[in-house]
Parts: sequence; structure tokens; C-alpha cells
Amino acid sequence: MEKNLLIIGAGSLGAIAKEIAEEIAEEMGTFQKIDFLDDDSDLAIGKFSDIERFAGEYRFGVVALEQWELRRKYIMKLEENCYTIPVLVHPRSFVGKYARIQKGTIVEPMATVQSGSFVGSSVVVSSGCIVDANTYVSDFCNLSAGSIIPSGSALMEPMEIPAGEVYRAESQSDIKSTGMPSYKTDDEWVQKYQSDFGTEPTFF
Repeated sequence: MEKNLLIIGAGSLGAIAKEIAEEIAEEMGTFQKIDFLDDDSDLAIGKFSDIERFAGEYRFGVVALEQWELRRKYIMKLEENCYTIPVLVHPRSFVGKYARIQKGTIVEPMATVQSGSFVGSSVVVSSGCIVDANTYVSDFCNLSAGSIIPSGSALMEPMEIPAGEVYRAESQSDIKSTGMPSYKTDDEWVQKYQSDFGTEPTFF
């Protein structure tokens, strides 16, 4: 069980997740064994329904499925079965010191997440994507390759930003009216998160 990682989904995103995990393992000595669960892949050691069966052998689990609804479904299954859900950040990406990234998010090579940004749970930040400073990205968003989330943007619900697209946010006054957390101090946006979700955010 020690430092073993189970990836839910053996498709293209799963392959990227495994590559990132292997890079992390090489640099930091984590993830001694990495395997897949998938309903339709010869690479998998079992089906999606086997999450509970493998809980005693794999300490870590992450969901690498393109459809955000399925990521939400299976991250809940992982949590129900007491897996630890890591953030997978490729060593050749850039994440600012004061960026906040939640559990299950995958940051691919050459992606950038600037300081002051908040990236929710199980977000896919694809290669070449730029999440600029002081942005808010909701849980389960797909930020495709080369997309740009400009400073001050608020993605308040799960959405996909197509490859190469610059997200056109509302005006700053509109963003404030949606309840986007202020980043002037940590306390302000933590209080907002607690108000919205009834719990403190978990940082990784």
C-alpha cells in the first residue's frame, strides 16, 4: 500500500497522468507502483467498480477521465474508500509559490499557474495553458492545451476552455458580483470558501 498510485482511466489523460506521476516518482521517490482501473483497456488491472477492492493495496488515487461528470463521480468513490487524492504537477510546469491547487488536479508539462490563482479540485490544466494571477477556476474544469485564463477571471462552474482560446471574463465589477473571492488577504477568500461549501479548503 505504501506510496502506490491508482489512476482511474487508462485513456489519453490517464497516460499523461501516469507520465507525470513517474516523473514525480523519479525526482521525489514517491509512487512505488502505478496502475490503472478502466472498463475498456488491456492496460488496466481492474474495472472502475474495483476501487473498493484495491483500497488496501493503493494508498493514492486520482481520476484521469475527460468528462468532468465522471471525474466528480469517481473522486467521490475514492474518498469513500479512504484513498489519498494527490495533485499531479509535472516538474516541467510552473506553479507560483502563492497559487492554490486542490486535490486531484493534473497540471501537464509546460503549463503555468501563477501566484494568487485558485484552482479547484480535479481540474485538468493542459500543456501550454496559462492560468494568470488572481484567477478562480472551479472544480472539474478542463483547460485545454494553449488556453489562457487572464488575470482576474472567474470560472464559477465546471466548463471546458477549448485549445488555444483566451477566456473572455466578465468585467471586474461583474466578477465581484458573482462572489469571486478577493485575494487581498488569505482570510477573505478562505472565509468565502467556508461560506459557500461549509468547510475549510484543503491545500496540497
